[in-house]
Amino acid sequence: MKQKFNFLFSTSTDDNKDFVFECGDDGKLYVNRKAVVTTEKVVLQGWLNGALIATALATVAQAWFAGKSYFDSKHQAEALAASKPIAPIASNPELKPAITSTTAIHIGPDETGRSSVCINGIAYEIPINGAKIINARYNVTTQKTGKHNLTVLPLKCKN
Repeated sequence: MKQKFNFLFSTSTDDNKDFVFECGDDGKLYVNRKAVVTTEKVVLQGWLNGALIATALATVAQAWFAGKSYFDSKHQAEALAASKPIAPIASNPELKPAITSTTAIHIGPDETGRSSVCINGIAYEIPINGAKIINARYNVTTQKTGKHNLTVLPLKCKN
């Protein structure tokens, strides 16, 4: 059976091209008796389907870990608030921390004017690139002290 078309309207462009818009018996839109594709099923390659599934699974795992971290930290904060203060480690000198809670720490200039980490008045190098150990800054002077002519003194902070 031959397709029947119902005229909708026609128009012309500035360069004298004519367009006739019609509706077919099948309910589709036609321009100059050619069907206009309004929807089309998308078919993806197999590897792309696998990548999309892997991405979805990774997103679910990331959401699960984020939620777990949130609730674990909330639980730890509640447990910490409910716990008793920990006894200081100072009772065992072998376990005494390098920096105690009473240590005065700030950033300031040393005796030479360079920026330093100041810990109880002694100048230390500013740690960079995630350093775990900070080194003290030293002032090397030459003095006659017995057999040795070298005296090493730590630099002090100005303030």
